[in-house]
Amino acid sequence: VLRITWDDGESPAVESPLGDFFAAGFGLRREIRSILVSVEGGDGYNCYWQMPFHKRARITVTNEGEKNVRSFYYHIDYTEVDKLPPDTAYFCAQYRQEFPEKIGKDYLILDAEGQGHYVGTVMSARSRSPYWFGEGDARIYIDGETKPTIQGTGTEDYFLCAWGLNECLFPFFGCTYMSAGHGDLGIKYTLYRWHIIDPIRFLKSFRFEIEHTGW
Repeated sequence: VLRITWDDGESPAVESPLGDFFAAGFGLRREIRSILVSVEGGDGYNCYWQMPFHKRARITVTNEGEKNVRSFYYHIDYTEVDKLPPDTAYFCAQYRQEFPEKIGKDYLILDAEGQGHYVGTVMSARSRSPYWFGEGDARIYIDGETKPTIQGTGTEDYFLCAWGLNECLFPFFGCTYMSAGHGDLGIKYTLYRWHIIDPIRFLKSFRFEIEHTGW
């Protein structure tokens, strides 16, 4: 599990299983080629998110599995500056999951308070029925809106893969893993989308849900 704490934070601003942070879901070693995260051959995990801080940063990786890690190498680059603007945004990333998810209840991606901008999503899904899950609409509520400020047309469309999902790797979106054909029981997907040139900004709050429905 990767954890990062900025400055005087009491809890990690980043807390995620290592693979999921790098858009490799289900504990699998997958090659990923995107503009901010790249994984070479399933071995070299590289991240280029900007992560500014004022005084200190604490980064830990904890093995919570049953097997020993035989080798682990890391390299961290950083730049020192005289001063950062007081309203400089921190980088945050949180992992959550539900199993089983409930039909008819929207799946929560993120519920955040305060000011900021949303920069990306990694989602892994496993179907427990033959229903195609990709018709679930993305629903984003900004600054307390009761109706979605942004309403999508389906999960596949939010991840910029219209007319179904197939394995693909692009700078800002992709499907890093698809286990079998459409409609198969137990099919697995891992998807990513980076909101870099299209950040979603908010002043008070941000809530992102994906409709849970089958086709």
